[in-house]
Amino acid sequence: MERCLSAALLSRFGPTMNDAVATIVERTNAWLGNFRRLVVRYDRSLTIYGAFFHIACFMIVLRRVVQ
Repeated sequence: MERCLSAALLSRFGPTMNDAVATIVERTNAWLGNFRRLVVRYDRSLTIYGAFFHIACFMIVLRRVVQ
C-alpha cells in the first residue's frame, strides 16, 4: 500500500515531487493512522473531527520534542 501511495503521489505531481517530500507525507500519514479515532470516523461533525486531527498532530509533535 505504501508503494501505491507513493506512485499515486508521483504520478499526480510529476517530476516536481521530490522523493524526500513524498517520504515525509507517507510517514505523517502513517503516524496519523495510529489514531483509531481518525482512521474510523465516528464523529458526524467535521468540526469535531478537525479538533481530533489537531490533537493527534499535537501529540505527534509532542512525542518528537520529548525524545
